[in-house]
Amino acid sequence: MSRLATLDVLLKTTIPVFLSPPPPRENPRAWFNQVRIPHFKANPLAHRGGGYLYDSVAAVEKFLSSRITPQWPLIGRPRP
Repeated sequence: MSRLATLDVLLKTTIPVFLSPPPPRENPRAWFNQVRIPHFKANPLAHRGGGYLYDSVAAVEKFLSSRITPQWPLIGRPRP
């Protein structure tokens, strides 16, 4: 997988692995900004609008895996 991806690509590929159905487009952007996921612009001189915003795929995966609890039983997990 690539190191950087746009939010649209993340919503199609990475986020559905952790969340089904994927949330609306505004929610992940707010989450990523809140936890300061690194993002980059294709044109760093375009401060206001223009150009795509790329997020770090590894940071997004780490964030989602740390915040989302699995929906399936874990093997070897003691029962309460």
